[in-house]
Amino acid sequence: MGRGLFQLSDIPRVTQGQKQSKTYQETLASHLVPFVDIFCRTNLTFQHDNPSTHASKSTSQWLTSSMKSVLSVLAINPDLNFIGSVQGKFSNLVYGNSKQYFSVEVLKLDIEDVWFKLQP
Repeated sequence: MGRGLFQLSDIPRVTQGQKQSKTYQETLASHLVPFVDIFCRTNLTFQHDNPSTHASKSTSQWLTSSMKSVLSVLAINPDLNFIGSVQGKFSNLVYGNSKQYFSVEVLKLDIEDVWFKLQP
């Protein structure tokens, strides 16, 4: 089961479930596009990683029509892979000291807690 985290307001929303291309596009349309419209009117380049739902033909077409600029070539150098760096650091904070979760609700609470403690 995949999960993603989006924040437009003060409370982040955790999405869950196996994403198909169409549901991934719907998630971006309802979470990312409003954020971009409000905060990033210019100079935004969208970068995503390479799971099949992100790299599918329909998602590529949707991104091209919905976003001004999409980074289509993933960074080979880990230092240039912003998503991997952020995801790795965030995961370390959530799962620090080999913490295991036996409840999705507790995991969601800890994700939100870590999210609010992050410094830009």
